[in-house]
Amino acid sequence: MLKMLDLHSHCLPGVDDGAKDLSESIAMLSDSFKQGVRVCAATPHCRVHRPSSVDTFLEKRAKGLEKLKPHLTDEMPKIILGAEVYLDNDINNYQGIERLCLENTDYIMLEFPIDKADPRWAEWIYELNRKGLKVLVAHVDRYMEWEKMMADFKGLDVKYQVNASRFTEFMAGRLVKALMEYGHDYVVSSDMHNTKFRSCNMGKAYEKAKKKFGDKADLLFSENASKIFGIQP
Repeated sequence: MLKMLDLHSHCLPGVDDGAKDLSESIAMLSDSFKQGVRVCAATPHCRVHRPSSVDTFLEKRAKGLEKLKPHLTDEMPKIILGAEVYLDNDINNYQGIERLCLENTDYIMLEFPIDKADPRWAEWIYELNRKGLKVLVAHVDRYMEWEKMMADFKGLDVKYQVNASRFTEFMAGRLVKALMEYGHDYVVSSDMHNTKFRSCNMGKAYEKAKKKFGDKADLLFSENASKIFGIQP
């Protein structure tokens, strides 16, 4: 079984719209491990709108991990911490945003408004790059103007994450194929929120990707994440 890295999940109990409580968090992580995930990044939603936003978020995230930590076992993935930061304003204006990076990396995961690309995003990302921060675009497959975003971000230090569900959804194959044609070093992650309609799906998605893309599936689900972020499964 391929040892997978999941760099986008909402598995901490009671922190955001992900796992509602400890039991659901444990169930999500146990299921994830059974599917082959060996490292799982806990990336709760984060909005930075005021100077205190970063501290407030980190305190809430720490409380969620504190609840979960005593219940982690060898039959669950290793947890690393991060954030899914909503870019609806220039976060360069706030102190401490580097603390929102994926643990032990200089990558910050950014989520964008879904419907229309904003030309200011590239400017904000450029300033992040100047600060030494690199960007991982969360679920690029969800944005209506993803092609424009990729064009705008060309030349910037940006990588892209694709949701595993795109490999399993009906008629989603065309979008995945179109994304793959751009030749970026994508990472596939679960973006799991619960055990029902937004569960892990990494195992099933990998099987589909293996049939469609062959050995490239190993890059998408494990090797790219390991290579880009220096994280070993």
